[in-house]
Amino acid sequence: MGSGGHNGKNEIGNKYGRLTVIEFGGTNNQKAKMWICLCECGKIKTIRGADLRRKVGGVESCACIVTGN
Repeated sequence: MGSGGHNGKNEIGNKYGRLTVIEFGGTNNQKAKMWICLCECGKIKTIRGADLRRKVGGVESCACIVTGN
């Protein structure tokens, strides 16, 4: 979708744990903004913006930390 198709906060370039936001990923069925993120391990994952910004229990990796990769 590119970076221009959203209103509100631009997350591109922001870093959350091991994830760096690289592109806007559209909206999900609940109209939540989704962001495409690159993990330090090299995997790409699409994550809801609210889950990235959550202070406690937010998403900080593609799950490579949990799996030990």
